[in-house]
Amino acid sequence: MRAWLRYFLLFIGQFALFTYLRPFLESVTGLDIRMLSAALLTMGTIPQGIPEGVSHVEDRP
Repeated sequence: MRAWLRYFLLFIGQFALFTYLRPFLESVTGLDIRMLSAALLTMGTIPQGIPEGVSHVEDRP
């Protein structure tokens, strides 16, 4: 159950990052919207395997 909570918080965090921090990141990094979107997409897709890995570790005796 804790793995699902972690995944949910990570999922919500990705939305918050794109919605609220995107304008800030655009101005600070100087990346255009395409490059910044690609970076955020990459950062959002990499952790997709975390819930399976965490639940596998938690199931060990």
